[in-house]
Amino acid sequence: MTSKHLRVRVLLQNELGEILLVRSWLGHQSWSLPGGGIGRSESPAQAAIRELQEETGLTVGKEKLREIGRFKNPYRNAPFTVVCLVATVKKQEPTQAYYRRLEVLDSGWFNVKHLPKDCSPTVKKALKLRS
Repeated sequence: MTSKHLRVRVLLQNELGEILLVRSWLGHQSWSLPGGGIGRSESPAQAAIRELQEETGLTVGKEKLREIGRFKNPYRNAPFTVVCLVATVKKQEPTQAYYRRLEVLDSGWFNVKHLPKDCSPTVKKALKLRS
């Protein structure tokens, strides 16, 4: 499978049991996991680190990331496979770089028992892989 058929999502969790979600200007605008495309010369972990930094301003070392599984994107109009990685960090507030404001509408930490109603199905798939 080529990198154009793969995308990454990062299930970033903190010591309080919360997960980090972002809302994008693009697509369905529901809350989802940070992530995106994998560059030609990137591994899924490298892409996850880059996308997380671009979308939230948070940095995670490669040694903290662990792939927990892969699944087909739940949206039929976008046929790709999601590579899901997980990492645990101390809670820090996410920020959006000025040039990324066109991509990310909002971001925040959410308790897994109280996720937003307009949450992407990708979030639930990733949480099932985690357990």
